[in-house]
Amino acid sequence: MNKSTTFRMLFILPTAWVLSYCGSNPQSPKELEPTTVAAPTDLTLLDQSDWGDGRDLAIEATAPSDDSGIEEYRFFVVKAEVGNEFQVETGASAGPSLFKTLPTGSVDLSTQLAEGSVDSDGDPIGEGQAYIAVVVSVASNDSFVSAFALSTGNFVLDDNIFVPSAVAPDLIDIGNSQSSADLVVSFSVPDESDLSEYRVMLVPSDSSSVVDRAFAEGVSPDRYSSLRPFGAEQSHRFDGQVDVFGSPISAGVNYRAIVASVPSDRSMSWALSASAIAKIVDAPFVIPVAHLPASTGGIDVDHSGLIYVADIGLAPARQGNTIYRVTPGQGPAVFAQGQGMLGVSGNAFLTNGNLVQANLSNSTLSLITPDGTASTLNVTGVAGPVGVIADGSDTLYIANCGNNSILKVNPDLASTQVAAGGLLSCPNGIAIGGDGNVYVSNFNNGLVLRIERDGTISQFANLPGGNNGHLIHRDGIFYVVARSAHQIYSVTSAGEVSLLAGSGLRGNRNGTAEQATLSLPNDLVFNGNGDTLYFNEVDGASGTANQPSNLRAIVLD
Repeated sequence: MNKSTTFRMLFILPTAWVLSYCGSNPQSPKELEPTTVAAPTDLTLLDQSDWGDGRDLAIEATAPSDDSGIEEYRFFVVKAEVGNEFQVETGASAGPSLFKTLPTGSVDLSTQLAEGSVDSDGDPIGEGQAYIAVVVSVASNDSFVSAFALSTGNFVLDDNIFVPSAVAPDLIDIGNSQSSADLVVSFSVPDESDLSEYRVMLVPSDSSSVVDRAFAEGVSPDRYSSLRPFGAEQSHRFDGQVDVFGSPISAGVNYRAIVASVPSDRSMSWALSASAIAKIVDAPFVIPVAHLPASTGGIDVDHSGLIYVADIGLAPARQGNTIYRVTPGQGPAVFAQGQGMLGVSGNAFLTNGNLVQANLSNSTLSLITPDGTASTLNVTGVAGPVGVIADGSDTLYIANCGNNSILKVNPDLASTQVAAGGLLSCPNGIAIGGDGNVYVSNFNNGLVLRIERDGTISQFANLPGGNNGHLIHRDGIFYVVARSAHQIYSVTSAGEVSLLAGSGLRGNRNGTAEQATLSLPNDLVFNGNGDTLYFNEVDGASGTANQPSNLRAIVLD
């Protein structure tokens, strides 16, 4: 906001006497009182920029209703400590370099001081000095008396016109190189119209208090990253950058990111924002992969590493009929749509590259070829299917949420119900363990169940939140989504449960796996070599239960 000081008229001093003669005969001279001119009112001094000199100052005032007898107005800046010594004669006789002239003839008086403006002593106007302001109404001739007004309080130039600062800068560790390349800073700025660049710096947290505007302006270019304004959301991964003191970024040290918003107009001041503390550690971390307009259905990966994401549709109707194909680093594209699919949920690839897609809302299974052509499989016993898994011989196991059963489908499409009822409560995810048994995660509670070959159902694990997503199995470990807990867990073959990712708070923050925030995650799948675990989730800013969504990844090695 602009800073202002208001002035009042203090006193009026006579400067001349007038002699008057009557008729043609001289008479004794008679002294007449001169006419008093008026001083401006509503006088306001504005600090409207941050050059640090006279250019910061502007004067606004209301001229007197009767400016007869006034030749001009003279605006002076006077050091506060000598302000009481200023006299009207000083203003009337001052040299033109010491004041700014305001002409008569208008009601509103307004003027801007220029670069190089000086005070009444001839010294440059600058920061750190307290000033008052004086306006002199200069009489036009000796028939009038000059007047002046001065400010009621001291005035010091401040940095008060700032560009918008970065909002909520976030510094996170998303790598295991043990260098600055592990760190990513993200932030937003609501208005970039006055910005020329962002300068992003890393500083040890115990030294961050020394980084003020003056310090930031003096940091050499090899010690910050320069980002151009290009949108409300900014993200930058450091690579090879040193800290503001020139020291390499090291593991185990607490750092803050300092974002300096640099104005395009030098009359404005920089704005600084600091992130929370981050430390480089060697641990799994969560990164973004893609943002989708889809609701959270099932996901799977083909042999070439492309990710397929089902759009189940907005809850509770769940009428989605689109499968997206995501190329990491390039975003999503429609792979298949319609063709009898409805409420597309879990999915699984067969050995021939075809995708089996479960359709929750019409209780069918679809087969989708690599070109996106879909057809409905003639399978009996399908009832509100969600999870799908295929073994090495392309035998399918289906989690029927609709009737709390598990269905086995042979390659010839003959089907058999292998388990039903009991502990099953809207079975959601389904996987085959290393022991050959089927494992299921319930949607309606936190139970993970083991189903043996004879159909015996037993509790294998119990996760927090009371609402599970899907699960998968790899190398003797199960990975299970605790959907309502906003977390992902690993479970050993002995049923030992460990947190893999998610702080437990809802959100979409990346970073180390245990510090990252997840938002109602649903399904998960590994990439081909098993070092990256993809999962989909609801966008944390969404006001709905499952749309739009994000595809993210937990990098394990």
